[in-house]
Amino acid sequence: MPPLLTWCVRRLHRDERGTISIVSVFAVMFLAMLLGMVMNVGREVDDKVRMQNAADAAAYGGGVVLARGMNGLAFTNHLHSGGPAGRGPMLGVLWRSSVVPVGAASDAMDRTLPVVDPVWDLLPNQAQYLDLARRQRRDGAVRYLQHWNDVAMVMFDREAKMCQFSRLWRHFTCAALNQLLDEYATSNLPFLIRTEGDDIVNGNQHLDQYFSFASVVYWAKTPQMLPGLFRDPIDGDALTYAQVRLFVPRRRIVWHWYDPTPTDPIAGNIGGHDVPLPPPDNPIAPVDNGPGRWVLAREPGISEEWNLLNQHWTVQLVPATMPTLAEILQTVPPVPGGSVRLPSLGGLTTEDINRISPH
Repeated sequence: MPPLLTWCVRRLHRDERGTISIVSVFAVMFLAMLLGMVMNVGREVDDKVRMQNAADAAAYGGGVVLARGMNGLAFTNHLHSGGPAGRGPMLGVLWRSSVVPVGAASDAMDRTLPVVDPVWDLLPNQAQYLDLARRQRRDGAVRYLQHWNDVAMVMFDREAKMCQFSRLWRHFTCAALNQLLDEYATSNLPFLIRTEGDDIVNGNQHLDQYFSFASVVYWAKTPQMLPGLFRDPIDGDALTYAQVRLFVPRRRIVWHWYDPTPTDPIAGNIGGHDVPLPPPDNPIAPVDNGPGRWVLAREPGISEEWNLLNQHWTVQLVPATMPTLAEILQTVPPVPGGSVRLPSLGGLTTEDINRISPH
């Protein structure tokens, strides 16, 4: 080997200049990769939180609207009876358990709310609904008439019982009411719930089928940092989901003052509330050491009836366990002004989805 070449090889082996530069290049590359991974994870988590909040808000908002619809129909029924009166936008769809979006064209034949119009619907058992609506209208009208008579005849009931005017007046008004109800047999009939509470066989299955709704929010995927190194393996847009349920809540357990002393009878049950008669002219002050006592009991005066005469319908977010959830997530939504690319679930069932993402 020539002396000059030998000298250069020995010098290169002993020379440590530039070593830090080479290490720095690899360190910078590693830090860049780590930074890209951290930024991708952070953005994915942020998008997940934002989309889940949007899904929860869509489900709860849609459920509140449906609950208000139920309460609105109940209020209408009471009026009929004479009572008081960069990446693109996020796309959200509220689905029924039958895999049909709320507000679809099929709502004209199959309503979102499980209610029946006893006059205009053409159901196989329409005659039964018509008869039930007439009985509910009669019961409601009689209840309101009795309450009105109790208020109007309070003086004759307490101060002039011997004249029997209040009895004659009640007979007269009841006869006039019966004549009106018979004359207008199909007027002001209340809407009916499709299945009354006493006729429900499986409560959970009935709630899942008719009173549970799934909200799904669709959004384009988050652009990746360093796409050549980090790639999202899921083809399709990102989506989140939530489930909401309509129901009539149970009465709360509260402290209630129980007094076994007989009181005036209750008149009414208007809108799910008990309406007491007006107090006497000289009410008796309560006795401090009387026979009453405090007891734990269900909240009084609140109706739990499962029908459209109850104005206490409400809505609640519940775990997304709808049996058709997997099918809903794989159905293209009819959203205006945008297209959705659904990710492939690879044959996952609802049970598999709940194990992966128990929301």
